[in-house]
Amino acid sequence: MTQKQIADEVGCTQPCIAGLATGRRGKQVSYDIGSKLVALSERMKHAKSD
Repeated sequence: MTQKQIADEVGCTQPCIAGLATGRRGKQVSYDIGSKLVALSERMKHAKSD
């Protein structure tokens, strides 16, 4: 999954995802974005195990 696809899925921009991935953005994100990232991660884990 690309950073653009992740960003589209959670409702933010690709540069936001890139910043999180590299640590340049810091560790704080909005609750909404954070919870969507967690949910996406869980869906991806379950999809891999199926």
